[in-house]
Amino acid sequence: MTAPPKWAAAFSSSEHAWGTPQGVVDAIAAELGVSFVLDAAALPHSAKAERWIGPPNFPPRVGLVGTDALTMPRWDRSITLEHGDAIFLNPPYGKEAAAFVAKAKEQARICGVPVVVLTFMRSDTAWWHAHAFEAAAWIAIKGRIGFEAPPWMDATPATAPAPSVALVFLPHVLAGSPQVIPLEIPAAVRRGRVGS
Repeated sequence: MTAPPKWAAAFSSSEHAWGTPQGVVDAIAAELGVSFVLDAAALPHSAKAERWIGPPNFPPRVGLVGTDALTMPRWDRSITLEHGDAIFLNPPYGKEAAAFVAKAKEQARICGVPVVVLTFMRSDTAWWHAHAFEAAAWIAIKGRIGFEAPPWMDATPATAPAPSVALVFLPHVLAGSPQVIPLEIPAAVRRGRVGS
């Protein structure tokens, strides 16, 4: 299958800078009753929290607390469950997705707070079956998300080529199947055309 030109980067995993609309992140936080205080897979233009972790070897910026989330032993030492803190990440889609989901699951236990991973619903992959069923919940987002183009691309939000789900990992492992939470976000918010 050949990808449509506007989504060639998404299908090839060559461009990881697309951002999640803030309204989508706010809707997930409201559904869970948490506040995202760290974005563990971000760039300055796409960070969804004041503090964020950038890619390997990223130069210092305001809010940057580390680089290369996959190699950090602990993402954050200052967040607490008592304050309703949580970690968000929309990791690069592609080959790195499995490693980021596994790391998110680990960091929920290490940091002691919920970690929410926004990713494509990829039940056709081995990594999905290895990790997604250990999530406490799946937030199934109705409709496709319109991810925001990075500032250096002359593009408007483009609808994702696959459905999205937020995997919610908790500090303790729950027995049984994940709870499935349907989440309907207004189309204009989901597509990044208005704030939350």
